Amino acid sequence: MIARMSLREFLRIALVTVFGIWVLAAGPAWAGTAGLAWNPVSDTDLAGYKIFYGTTSGTYPNVVDVGNVTAYTLTGLTDCTTYYFAVKAYDTAGNISTAYSNEISGMARPTVTAANPTSAAQSTSNLILTLTGTNFRTGATVAFSGTGITVNSATVASCTSLTANVSVAATAPTGAQSVIVRNSDQSAGTGANLFAVTLADTTPPVLSAVGASGVTTSDATVTWTTNEPGNSQVAYRAQGTTAYTSTTLNATLVTSHSVTLAGLSNATTYEYHVLSADAAGNSATSTPDATFTTRSYDYLSLEAESGVLTSPMVGHNDFDTPLAFNGNYIWTPAGTGTNTNGSPTAKATYSVTLANAGSYTLWVRMFAPTASNDSFWQNLDSSTKTALTAGNLGTWVWTKGASWTVTAGAHSLVLGHRDEQTRADRIILTDDPLFVPTSVPTDTTAAAISAVASGSFTTTGATITWTTDEPADSQVEYGITTGYGSTTPVNPTLTLSHSVVLTGLQAGTLYHYRVVSVDRGGNVTRSTDFNFTTANPVDVTPPANVQNLRRGDTAP
Repeated sequence: MIARMSLREFLRIALVTVFGIWVLAAGPAWAGTAGLAWNPVSDTDLAGYKIFYGTTSGTYPNVVDVGNVTAYTLTGLTDCTTYYFAVKAYDTAGNISTAYSNEISGMARPTVTAANPTSAAQSTSNLILTLTGTNFRTGATVAFSGTGITVNSATVASCTSLTANVSVAATAPTGAQSVIVRNSDQSAGTGANLFAVTLADTTPPVLSAVGASGVTTSDATVTWTTNEPGNSQVAYRAQGTTAYTSTTLNATLVTSHSVTLAGLSNATTYEYHVLSADAAGNSATSTPDATFTTRSYDYLSLEAESGVLTSPMVGHNDFDTPLAFNGNYIWTPAGTGTNTNGSPTAKATYSVTLANAGSYTLWVRMFAPTASNDSFWQNLDSSTKTALTAGNLGTWVWTKGASWTVTAGAHSLVLGHRDEQTRADRIILTDDPLFVPTSVPTDTTAAAISAVASGSFTTTGATITWTTDEPADSQVEYGITTGYGSTTPVNPTLTLSHSVVLTGLQAGTLYHYRVVSVDRGGNVTRSTDFNFTTANPVDVTPPANVQNLRRGDTAP
């Protein structure tokens, strides 16, 4: 009788995978199954149906005679594989439908084996729920067996994993619910009681162990713990100000929290409190404010001559050179040549202790007589030696050197011979990135005068001499009283040995005098009072002529 049925009539068979719908009420299904159902064929001698399937559309290497039923579950299918299905009817005479039913495709029925997390409290919004199982297809949807849970979206990551964004209403009943995944062909699988709704969480996290560490001149790390996972944020302000600055909220829910504060001002006390909110939105704030103080910038100043000097690097004081701090500097004298190999034997080594960890910059006050005599080698600890070249010629100038990232504590700084006659005066190591030294030597100590003497006296002049312990000019104040009244012109030549000639004096006269010297710093020194007497005049007038010469022996 099958042969007498029209093809159009048979093709009215509505073959759909409704098995995935009604099997929900029948209990769980095994992985690797596909439930099929179709409309019955009207034929008086109908004997049964055959299901044809395979993994290529229109090609069905597999055939199952299911007997005279209109629904059947295929088993033994490979998970995560797309199959193509069709059905034919046959009668008692062995006749079989001349054409296949409509073809449908799909994987084996989805299974849901696990959910993560396994629970959420009432009033939870946008929870990311990860489901594990098999045969998830793009476009699959997620549902729950109870009320109060809304699925906002579902995304299939792979055949065995999908994520769902769900929200649990405040009125959702507590207790376990089954999770249902339905593919676009309506095949569905259920994970029984995989997800539970718990009472709404209204208790904020408990904050503890709030503290600050790793404090530098510009940064600090604030840490704390919570008794449940929460997000992380810190509000802070400089002590004495009113407005807080808040860090960007770290939404990751953790129990051990760490937030780094950057861009702080050095040597400043900061007040801060921490904030954490749990998954339910309950927020906690630490109180009262805690404090920390950023480190002060370190300005380590050294006199260049204070290091350990390896010959021919030597300390020197050249009074003809513009003033150096303390009058001293280091150099390699003329004739020592140029060292270009970066491994100088002549060097100055300094043992330094740096207060902070971070980036330190070297500044050196240098004097370069020429463009060929203008540099040292520089390095800290075992760093590569680099050239330190003076920023100007013929004058003392603060020159910026290399920068090094260091730990706090002891280090070794080296200035090595590169060019002869290049001079280094004062050295500064600092972690202040904006610092530019401007200090110059100031001489507030006057020259000490000694060995004041007078000599070379004439009737009209005398020579005054003295010495000073530093270069200074020369002048003499003099007169016939201690009020002086006369001064010689200033001899501006800066010298240690002084000599001034006085002229136009009166013969045989007692003169008072004192010497005056002014050093490079403008400091004036006057000696105590001294005196001398000019030479008496030479008598060059002859006596009067002799008169009335006569005999004196005229008496008898």
